[in-house]
Amino acid sequence: MVRTVTLSDGKVMPTVAFGMGSAGHFKDAEKAKVVGTAALKAGFKHLDTAQLYLTEEATGQCIKEAGMSKDDVFVCSKCA
Repeated sequence: MVRTVTLSDGKVMPTVAFGMGSAGHFKDAEKAKVVGTAALKAGFKHLDTAQLYLTEEATGQCIKEAGMSKDDVFVCSKCA
């Protein structure tokens, strides 16, 4: 069972996200994109990224490569 939270607009968001920061440890945008795409295809619907991780562009690309719409995925980003 996936834990979720209902947002004020009624959308239901999974509370567990795949961390693109971990993908960013590869220091290679292409590898981060591949790992993120695999996470989405495995069932993740929530990605966590940040400007510091340098994976924001790869995050967008992996959503596209997974054949998903931006409306199908929750993306959380942080700024420092």
